[in-house]
Amino acid sequence: MAKMMTSGGEALIKALADENVDIIFGYPGGAALHIYDAIYQQDRVQHILVRHEQAATHAADGLLELLENLAFVWLLLDPEQLMQLLVLLLPTWIPYLW
Repeated sequence: MAKMMTSGGEALIKALADENVDIIFGYPGGAALHIYDAIYQQDRVQHILVRHEQAATHAADGLLELLENLAFVWLLLDPEQLMQLLVLLLPTWIPYLW
């Protein structure tokens, strides 16, 4: 019996679902379309479209704070990545900066 090939996008979504990630906040781009194909072919992980990369990070952080539910942020690699790290790390560092 021939095995079905699994795409990288399908493997990523399966891994996230196995880790109990219910929601992905993301901003799609051309390099990630195969991942979005995998998202829409399953029903375990929900994708929420955001208008800006920072909004995805804030939404995932808010979901974690309010519901203690793990969320995933999917962004394409660009200079905004530093901004995402600052959004997540600055609240942790602020007590030590004063």
